[in-house]
Amino acid sequence: MAWTAAVGRSHLSHRAGIAYDDEQSLRNGLMSVASTNGRLPLPEIAPKVAFVFNAEETLGLEMGGELYRSEPVVRAVLDRCDELLQGELGGSLLDVMFGRSSNLSDSEVWRSPAVFALQCAQVALWESVGVSPDVVFGINTGELAAAYAAGVLKLEDGLVLAARCTELMDGNLDNGNAQAIPEEVSFAPPSTHVVSGATGLQVSPEISMDAAYWARQARSPAALGKCVTTIAKMGVTAVVEVGPDMLLKSKILADWPKVAQQTTNGIQVPIVLASFKRPRNGSTDESMGSSFSQSVARLYEAGLNLNFSGLFAGEKRSRISLPSYPFQREHYWFKTGASPVSQ
Repeated sequence: MAWTAAVGRSHLSHRAGIAYDDEQSLRNGLMSVASTNGRLPLPEIAPKVAFVFNAEETLGLEMGGELYRSEPVVRAVLDRCDELLQGELGGSLLDVMFGRSSNLSDSEVWRSPAVFALQCAQVALWESVGVSPDVVFGINTGELAAAYAAGVLKLEDGLVLAARCTELMDGNLDNGNAQAIPEEVSFAPPSTHVVSGATGLQVSPEISMDAAYWARQARSPAALGKCVTTIAKMGVTAVVEVGPDMLLKSKILADWPKVAQQTTNGIQVPIVLASFKRPRNGSTDESMGSSFSQSVARLYEAGLNLNFSGLFAGEKRSRISLPSYPFQREHYWFKTGASPVSQ
């Protein structure tokens, strides 16, 4: 049913997205839509999306196992990162992420590469359903994943920098020390807008995001409030936190109304979503895939055009017969004997 509705129907302006796990949750969702009696909000334009990357995502590592098992796109990226880090750090990234190697899990050298790898995997997951960012920013080492999402860093180079984060943090800022960055690491111009997590300002096209740039960024304090101000003024209407929720969401929403007060026309408070949600009350039963689908449904309702086939990656689906569009089928015949209209 979901496949047929997603790929076999036209997606009109008035729309609703329902993420469900079973028949009852589907019924509840459909009844909720029916109770609106057609009075669904109509998006004026497709949302302008910002991807936000946090450095403090250790809980996300603990919950990444289900994404790895259920999402082929995520699994492919993490397997590639595991292969690359075998040579760089001499151990298994997957063992560290999923708690199979306790002696490595406590090592600080693994933390940044593991967070970077999981965030890059989530970027690939969003891209698989047709969601790409219009602007990105990261907090502290989260800037590396933001740079990857913007096309500045290749996956291989981003992992190298993530593994050298401690050296970068200890670098001599006054001398612009970038010796911790190997010469073979390359940097490309960004393919989308980038906001610096250190200054809170949009990175100018004239600024080269090279080794010296990253040496400065690594030692600078985060400027989350300024970043929020900047993306709000850029017209962002949807913020996707690439990681679990409840880390940056409250801070983003707390800063947004301040921005609206500083502008003439006011700024729309954004939709703030996460790639997946923390289990409630410490439970591990909640599906990561389900919470990702809920975020996709919100963006769909907001008017974003999606690649729905990405939601069914690795699954075999076929179209089935479903009721067609529910036209009202009212007739508007001329009444018999009506007088002709004079010309």
